[in-house]
Amino acid sequence: MFLAGLTALTLAARPALADPPLATPAPAAPAPSDDTRALRFTGGITLGGVGALFVVLGGVLGVRAIVDKSAIGAHCDGAARCDLVGYTLGSEAQDFAALSTVSFAIGLPALAAGVALAVSGAPKKDAGRAWYLPPGGRAFGVRW
Repeated sequence: MFLAGLTALTLAARPALADPPLATPAPAAPAPSDDTRALRFTGGITLGGVGALFVVLGGVLGVRAIVDKSAIGAHCDGAARCDLVGYTLGSEAQDFAALSTVSFAIGLPALAAGVALAVSGAPKKDAGRAWYLPPGGRAFGVRW
């Protein structure tokens, strides 16, 4: 009996627990705007164009080197003795081949980086579209 009175006393002496205050949800952070998207797209198009220009230049110089090398045969003999025209053609072929290699070495990475930038910075398409086709009528779209 003493124990029953003691528990009743301890329960009565204890203050009632109040409901904890409801936490107000933190305001949702606005979605980060991607201000660099247009800059990446423009830079990607520019860098890709410069890279494509260098690739085309490397191709033209490579073809020119091949043409000069094939024309050497008429001006040189089997012992690799050449007249002035053969020597000039050989020298030009080596120079064009070196410039073609350098142009490809610059152009291909620039073209790849430009494509990557242009793809990552491409404008987003409209997310929401709804189409309604009334009975017997024309379809029309609504964008939001």
